[in-house]
Amino acid sequence: MRWTQGTIAVAVAFILQYGFTSTGADAFVTPSQYPLLNPTATRTFPTRPEGEHRDLEAVQTIPPDFDLKFGMFAVFAAITPYSLGIFFPKFFLSQFFVNIYREEVQDSPEVRDAEIYWKLLFATQALAQTSLLFLEALNHRSSIEALRDSYVFWAIFYIVATIKVFIEANPPRNYIKNSASIQAWHIIVTVVLLADVLIRPEVIEAAKSRLN
Repeated sequence: MRWTQGTIAVAVAFILQYGFTSTGADAFVTPSQYPLLNPTATRTFPTRPEGEHRDLEAVQTIPPDFDLKFGMFAVFAAITPYSLGIFFPKFFLSQFFVNIYREEVQDSPEVRDAEIYWKLLFATQALAQTSLLFLEALNHRSSIEALRDSYVFWAIFYIVATIKVFIEANPPRNYIKNSASIQAWHIIVTVVLLADVLIRPEVIEAAKSRLN
């Protein structure tokens, strides 16, 4: 059975490679259609699949600088609730940090450490973004290039945050209450930010050259 399947596969690949166009017995006896029998024959290759044309059209329809706006929207959506906690603490501070953990474990040293690590993550992100701007300035890169690179750092930040939530929401820790919605939100933000990184101009140009 394996030998038969292998023979069929080789035969199909051979036929597709050399682009036979006629049917019936003539397809196997006409030298002009058999490049191996007729070295001067011109080989025909299959045209690009329709799906690849559609992929190229989809890539070409992405507006210029769309990634800048898309990334800024993702960052605003992800971070604004934390910033609003400064102005509306009664509501927003009850939704974040220590309050995402179950009440029966909120006072435990492990949960306090877990909550503190959120603040450490945000402080590290601030340091990373400032360091990025410093390096971009030293290399005389434009503000647009620096903004695009900052989205990469935000994507990394949310990947780490998503992993943190997953670890704390599952055994053996089980610290977080309403973990499904919190995990879903972090996953959505992570996917959006990664998508924004993948539509950077250099990535789009690489995709176009690959599809052309």
